[in-house]
Amino acid sequence: GHALGLSHFDGLYDGSYQVMHPSYYPATVGFRSGDINGLHWLVDTPPPNDDTGSATAVGPNPTTLSASTWFATAQADEPSHAGSPSRRSVWYRYEPDPDQNGEMATIRTTADGTADFDTVLSVYEGSMFNSYSLVAENDDYSGVNSQVSFSVDAARTYWIAVDGYGWGRGETD
Repeated sequence: GHALGLSHFDGLYDGSYQVMHPSYYPATVGFRSGDINGLHWLVDTPPPNDDTGSATAVGPNPTTLSASTWFATAQADEPSHAGSPSRRSVWYRYEPDPDQNGEMATIRTTADGTADFDTVLSVYEGSMFNSYSLVAENDDYSGVNSQVSFSVDAARTYWIAVDGYGWGRGETD
């Protein structure tokens, strides 16, 4: 379980002791509710913007986007975000309009009801992960939410990473 990033469960669930299971079961095996507690964490797919190659495009006008880091992964050579090792990042790509040159851009995360989802936020410019520069980063601007502001250079493409602090995962509005 530890190789998968899971903790071993030492106790009862639904009246049954929990144990590690093999990866294959014959069709004749019947499961009780406690047998598959936590198993769904192993089978879901990463979000569509799990890496920079499929980053969600962010328009030049004020936009509200949700971010979900559930089942997200870190890319090889991905930098740490706001001092936290990258583990479950999702990516956004911001290409400003020419008339936004010199304006301030502010990006923030807002909890969607997952009040304990501690986010980290980083903005980069350049080619990820070859020749990039950190523009801004933050952890805990307001409680567990993060916020960054930076002066826009309309000739640049910005890469925005949303991740959870430590092994944190969750959703933002």
